[in-house]
Amino acid sequence: MIHKKIPERLKLTVDGVPRSAVRCCVPGGTEGLNEITWKARDIGFLDDPREYPVYMQSHVLEQLERRVPYKHHIYNLAFSLMKPKFHPLSDDRFLVELWHFADKIGYLVGVRLNDCVLLKTFLFLTMQGTPESDLLYRKLRLCRRDIEYMQLDGLAAFLDNDVRQDPVLTKIFDECGCGHLLRIAAKNFSDLSPVGHAETLRKYLGSFHKS
Repeated sequence: MIHKKIPERLKLTVDGVPRSAVRCCVPGGTEGLNEITWKARDIGFLDDPREYPVYMQSHVLEQLERRVPYKHHIYNLAFSLMKPKFHPLSDDRFLVELWHFADKIGYLVGVRLNDCVLLKTFLFLTMQGTPESDLLYRKLRLCRRDIEYMQLDGLAAFLDNDVRQDPVLTKIFDECGCGHLLRIAAKNFSDLSPVGHAETLRKYLGSFHKS
C-alpha cells in the first residue's frame, strides 16, 4: 500500500431528518481517490454559479444491490458519477442516470442542499419517478402498484428467458424505453434465477397495450 484515503463522513439534515452520508470519490490511478464535484449549472440549476461536493447515503447501494444484484457495481457507479447525465426535477431535486456498462439501468435520486448535493437512493429504470415509468403509465396506464405486482421493479423479470424471447413483451418494453433491459448480458447475473411468468406478464400487459 502506497497510501490510503478515507472518504469524509458527515451528518446532513434532509426534510428535517438527520442522515449519514459519505463523500463520493472515484479511483484516480496513481493519484489515489478523486473527490467528485458537480457544477450546479450542469445539473440544471442555471441561476446557481456554484460547484458542489457530492455525498451519498448507504441507501443508494442497498437499493442498487437489491434491484440489480451484481458484485462489481462500484465500477459502473464510478463511471456514472464521473460522466453524469442529469435530469432536473422540481425544486432542488434531480436524477442522475446510472449505467451498467452500455445499458442504463436506473437513476440516482439527488437533492441540492446548502453546501453540497446528496444522492439519496437508487430507482430502477421502471420505478415510479423515472422518465420510463412515465412512459409506462402513458402507454399502458401502469402505476406503481402494477409494476411492483408484476415484479418489474428489478432486473430479475427482464432476465427470464421466456420473457426475453416473447415478441409481444419485447415490443411493449421497447416502446416504453425499457427494451434494452431484455438484452443485458445474463452471464453477469448468475445469482438471479428465472421467475418464469412470461405468460402471466403478457396477459397483464397485453390487456393495457394497444397495438
